[in-house]
Amino acid sequence: PVVQETRFVVDDILDPGYLTAGDIAYVTVNYYNMGKQQLSNLRIAVEGDFTVDGNASSYIGNMASGRSDYYNFRFFPYDEGNCHGVVTFTFEDAAGTEQIVEKEFNFNIQPAPVWDDPGWDEPIMPEKQGLPLWAKIAIPVAAAAALIVVLKVLKARKKKKSEALELEDE
Repeated sequence: PVVQETRFVVDDILDPGYLTAGDIAYVTVNYYNMGKQQLSNLRIAVEGDFTVDGNASSYIGNMASGRSDYYNFRFFPYDEGNCHGVVTFTFEDAAGTEQIVEKEFNFNIQPAPVWDDPGWDEPIMPEKQGLPLWAKIAIPVAAAAALIVVLKVLKARKKKKSEALELEDE
């Protein structure tokens, strides 16, 4: 029996950019089956100096010849400095032999920013101010004056109406 050579290729894992300790990072790994045979039971796992957000492994299943795909994972680095990790691809070839392909990566993790500005602790809110003293006095005085005017107008109308009724009676 003729057995084709397995050609499973994994791209280099690119640095996601500026990373700080405690922040989340996103990484994508591209992989390809460039051989002439189907790969069976493909599994992907990631481990390193970090905590993976979600599952650290994934079962892909069978991968046909000439097919490509990608694997995403999110992680939180433990500390600043060098962060080392490995993405491991495990699969079986057409003969049923288990094969392992590992892709290592290193990222530089920056220290978390420190804010020394005391103004950032709590925003300074202006104190609530009430009405000025003159407004507190003027409002009740104006209300009392308006009430007096309304009462006098009503009294004048009532008196006028009463006089009109007296004239009718005569």
